[in-house]
Amino acid sequence: MLDLLTVEDVSTPASDSDVIPEGQRSDAMFAEVGALYRAGKQKEDVLRSALEINRSRCKPPLPDAEIRRIVASIAKTHKPSDGRAKSPKHVRNPFHWFAFDTVEHLADQHALTDYQQGWRMNLLAYAWQGKGCLVNDPHVLFKLSNAEDKKKFKREMHKALHGFEQVERDGLPYLVNQQMADQYAEKSDALEQKKEAGRQSSLARAQEAALAEKQKREASPTETKVGVPA
Repeated sequence: MLDLLTVEDVSTPASDSDVIPEGQRSDAMFAEVGALYRAGKQKEDVLRSALEINRSRCKPPLPDAEIRRIVASIAKTHKPSDGRAKSPKHVRNPFHWFAFDTVEHLADQHALTDYQQGWRMNLLAYAWQGKGCLVNDPHVLFKLSNAEDKKKFKREMHKALHGFEQVERDGLPYLVNQQMADQYAEKSDALEQKKEAGRQSSLARAQEAALAEKQKREASPTETKVGVPA
């Protein structure tokens, strides 16, 4: 924040690659204004930035009235964030719950005691946050399990960790629950596909709006000057 407050606001001339030539100016400004809104800027700041972009990059610049119209047009359809922060569980992990197979749990033949079941549930929860993995360190696992007796935990922790396999990654020992790792990967893939579909849908809507606006401008009558002979 200090850097932002102390940087002098000096506009620099646009390079050739930044120049928006005639014929592309309106479409480009629609894209620029949309990006400013998505970045969380308020309408007044969007207008100020858009006017500066128009003056510095559009050759020749569009009339200021056109920029104001573009900003006002996009403001009607833009849905600003409500400003509320996401809950910590969503910030830490997009999947704050994992599947619990009740049939498998009740049919478990490992005959875990009550405290061992408590260890296992805590370790499974931490494993889910680790995408199916736990660091294979008895001291760390003891802390994660919330066990009270470290000696007892080290003697019996293998019972609470059934279904985990020992692996080595980047020279470090891990315990992996492959079923949980597969479930996490599947959910991650589904989430990315959903996000990509949303991005493509937003892009398509923006392109449709820009095309409709362009067609509207082309269809509107233009003023012509009639020359008067001297």
